[in-house]
Amino acid sequence: ISPRLSDTSYTVQSSWHPIAWRIKSVAGVLESPWSRTFVDSISNGGDETTPVRDGVGTLPERFALFQNYPNPFNPSTVIEYAIPNSVKSQVRVKLEVFDILGRKIRTLVDQERRAGRYQVVWRARDDSGRPVGTGIYYFRIQAGDFVEVKKMLLIK
Repeated sequence: ISPRLSDTSYTVQSSWHPIAWRIKSVAGVLESPWSRTFVDSISNGGDETTPVRDGVGTLPERFALFQNYPNPFNPSTVIEYAIPNSVKSQVRVKLEVFDILGRKIRTLVDQERRAGRYQVVWRARDDSGRPVGTGIYYFRIQAGDFVEVKKMLLIK
């Protein structure tokens, strides 16, 4: 039996034109797991945040900051985070990017969020909109008492 592609889905929203898709492949009786949701967006170069729909009615059970992808990256990367269902209404979320010297480069998110999974596209620009150089960067989330930091690499 030759492999065939099935269960492909995608969505398009018109406000800033993100395109999201997940792929599952089936070969005979063997079936791959769903791929991670990938969001690509076409805009004027700004960073965008979009909710991720992993399943109907499912919410994360704990706070999480996921490794960015792709990593290393050029010219943009996706950062995902999760707010658990234990959050009764909303929690203040701050997601920032720092250079290797600890200087804040960009604030990606600074707002109240409900429980769910979210993605942010960082286009390797600082808060003034200037492109940043090749190097190691850190991204940090603060959400309530939850704080986590991860490392990413920009290669130009």
